[in-house]
Amino acid sequence: MQEREHFHILVDGFSPEAEDIIQGLDAERAAIARCLHVGYTPILEQLNGFWNVHHSSLQDFFLKQALYANLEGPRSIRHRFIQEDVPFGIVPLVDLGRTVGSSTPISKALSELYRPHLQPYDRIEFSADSLAAMSKR
Repeated sequence: MQEREHFHILVDGFSPEAEDIIQGLDAERAAIARCLHVGYTPILEQLNGFWNVHHSSLQDFFLKQALYANLEGPRSIRHRFIQEDVPFGIVPLVDLGRTVGSSTPISKALSELYRPHLQPYDRIEFSADSLAAMSKR
């Protein structure tokens, strides 16, 4: 297993390209929300609102918020950021996008990239029937 030295994921590991990926993921979530006719608040707006600040970019936000600026990055592929966020955040987004007819190319690429490194887990799968059942609740 490859390991890396200590680093701060949202400062040292956060480039303009990383921001583009996160903004792309955010756009995919927003598109799915539109397909489902539910409201969606973009990630930067959520974070600014939670902390009652106004930053124009995620990179600026993470640099200036101590909690995020000091967040240690994963030292191996077995870290919870990957072992939890990908299978329970990204993979279901791909399934949900497919179910509602919304393209999720960034989410799909990330899920495929990390799939060989993930622990086995029970998947939550979305289908038209499961969405119909949820909407009746």
